[in-house]
Amino acid sequence: MEFPKPTNRQTAKEKQRSRYETLIFTRLVLLVAVPLLIVGLLCGILYYRSESARDRAKLGEVAGNASMRMTSVFDGLRSYYLAALRNSSFTWMESCSEIPYSRYSDLRDAQELLRGGTYMDSYVVGYEYINLRYGWVLSNYGTFPLEQMKNQEEIRTFIDNQASQTATLYWVNRTGAAPRQTSSLWLNVSGQCLVARITSAKNGLVGMLLIHLDMEYLSELAGEWKSLGYDVVLLDANGETVTTTDTELAHALADAGDLSDGHLRIPGTISNYLVQGRAINFNGITCYAAYDEQQNLGSSVAAFWVSVLILLATVVVLLVCRWNSAFLYRPIRELLDQAYDVFGRREQNQDEFDYLTSSVTRAAQNQKDMQKLVQAQRRQLEQQFLLHILRSEASLEAIHSTMQEFGIQPFACYRLLVLSIVFEKQMTGSVREAVAQTVAQRLPAEICRRLFFCPVAVDATVVMVAGAENEETLAHNVETVYKGAAKVVSAGMGCRCVAGVSRVFTSPEQIASAWHEASEALRSRGAASEEMRQDLTYYTTAEDNHTEHGYDTLLENEIIAAMTACNKRETERLIGVFLERLEEKGVRGYERMFYLQRLVSTLLMVAENAGLSVSKVLSNHSDNLFAEISRIYSNDKMRTFLVEEVAVPVMDLLGNFRRDNTSELVKNVIALIKQTNGDLTLNECAEKLNYSASYIWKVLKNERNTNFTDLVASQKLEMAKELLLTTDMSVAQVADTLHYSNVQNFIRFFSREVGMTPGKYKKEYQTGKKKP
Repeated sequence: MEFPKPTNRQTAKEKQRSRYETLIFTRLVLLVAVPLLIVGLLCGILYYRSESARDRAKLGEVAGNASMRMTSVFDGLRSYYLAALRNSSFTWMESCSEIPYSRYSDLRDAQELLRGGTYMDSYVVGYEYINLRYGWVLSNYGTFPLEQMKNQEEIRTFIDNQASQTATLYWVNRTGAAPRQTSSLWLNVSGQCLVARITSAKNGLVGMLLIHLDMEYLSELAGEWKSLGYDVVLLDANGETVTTTDTELAHALADAGDLSDGHLRIPGTISNYLVQGRAINFNGITCYAAYDEQQNLGSSVAAFWVSVLILLATVVVLLVCRWNSAFLYRPIRELLDQAYDVFGRREQNQDEFDYLTSSVTRAAQNQKDMQKLVQAQRRQLEQQFLLHILRSEASLEAIHSTMQEFGIQPFACYRLLVLSIVFEKQMTGSVREAVAQTVAQRLPAEICRRLFFCPVAVDATVVMVAGAENEETLAHNVETVYKGAAKVVSAGMGCRCVAGVSRVFTSPEQIASAWHEASEALRSRGAASEEMRQDLTYYTTAEDNHTEHGYDTLLENEIIAAMTACNKRETERLIGVFLERLEEKGVRGYERMFYLQRLVSTLLMVAENAGLSVSKVLSNHSDNLFAEISRIYSNDKMRTFLVEEVAVPVMDLLGNFRRDNTSELVKNVIALIKQTNGDLTLNECAEKLNYSASYIWKVLKNERNTNFTDLVASQKLEMAKELLLTTDMSVAQVADTLHYSNVQNFIRFFSREVGMTPGKYKKEYQTGKKKP
């Protein structure tokens, strides 16, 4: 990374006040002048001997850096396009029997993927995807029938040559081939390109992907070392030049064969190169770095004359000392210039080190303030993520990755508490929610240290997840957390509170089911008689009441929730748990069959509740579905049958329906968001549409698999694009119109979602460079 050179902004008075620079010069004159004269005599003798060793070491460093840089380019491209071959934006084209003109949006996504996206497009000059099975081509010029390509013979020869390859992704050096014509109907098979073979077990080679490396950009990378006096040459296994900063040197290296370290003289010239090579391990490419030793001749002569001048002129010694004093003082001057940019200029009589000390103190204070701000934001992020877990919107992978990102250490066991505040007077829902939010924010640090996540307010209650390393400590922590929260409620609001507590669970992904248990405990407390009520109510099950068998309705609800969210992995796991619990309870015979039939009916009911017919699910079973179940006795086979023959088809049917249909309520919600320019909360939307907030949340989850906040964000993004392209509004005006808190938040959100800033988006699409 190159840093800008600081400018010298010191005035004449400030230079006079730089007394430390003068002090450095005086010490150098007294302590360095005499030794410098002696060193001047020795430099001429030792310089030439040491220069060769230094040149070889520097050349080795250049060779290593150049090979690492080139390896990074080739490895990055290979890794990116290896992932792209498995991306759904690309794989859908393999089954297209004709050019998919009607799927313009998908073609645009595929072109964007093949172009290399934000990070790889600078390395790529073009691409061609050849669908050999159906005979059409997608390139950066568009889509065309393969038969219309003008260089059919060249294409066929290239494809035949690649048919014998066994690798899926490999490099081909065709820099010596004739370059492509300036025509969109001319398929380019020249240059240095990355080739991907797409095969199938049935049809063999069905497609090829060619990614052409931008040789000019590769030459620019090699040219960075040319400016430092080094030449860089890349040769493949056949001795063909991939890129070079000196053509004659590349030919000489190709003729010399394997020259990993040594000297090379160019015929017909006086150049004598010191060469070192490094293998890149891509297509047999070797990266050579060379240094012309003739450059040392001028340096040696200059060093000799400098030594002579140092011996003859004391004045020169003094000038060198003066230069060194300025050099030693330069870091202080640069630091002062940077401090001036941040904190302003120092006072006229202020010492520079006193000024720097005060500046560092101010910077440290600013850093502390920033850390406090980051800590506050982290609390909000933890609360938001806990809400996602409670609503089953976070996958197992997301939970663990977020815990690592936040540095959250897991406990051995957990209990979830749902705290409800008991008001003496009837309060509105908004007031209850505000009080719950206040309690969640005011819990003392001693209480929060016993919690797994920061407490969060949900539906006028406070949700807290207590954790510990064993159940005995966990029970104590639950009591402590409840008492601390009750103290906050009593002291701050003059109210009392009650809490429902879930059963002990051992994994964070069970938080959603524990939330339901704790909520159920609160409901059971309300149904109990007055003398049986307790402020802290624990969830109990039929097993706790000594019922030997019983259908696990809680697990059934978890399965329904997983299927409604179309979470196939979680559904498969829960069905396995259901069967294992039947085995543990010893359920056999007709009772086991009854439970299995009820489970199947529950799985099918997920589609029925969404208004879908399950005839497609049952059409593959010529015999009665329940009769097939009665013939399966292995738990493993039963789990496979329930998942693959019932659950997965139902989730596929539900997912397709959600993608193809949107209810009138969702349309009304979207219309209301657009009408208010996104300045709308879920409660306000529910009030205006005469629905409950929970019902709207459920409809959005079922039909769009999203929540209200994400829906508002996506609609505001679309409105922002429209305002940028159809009006003369500035970015700040668009942010203000769509009710963003400040323009920087709008720019960060837009850049993250679209891949470019709003200003760049407006410039590129309004000028016609791109189409939205």
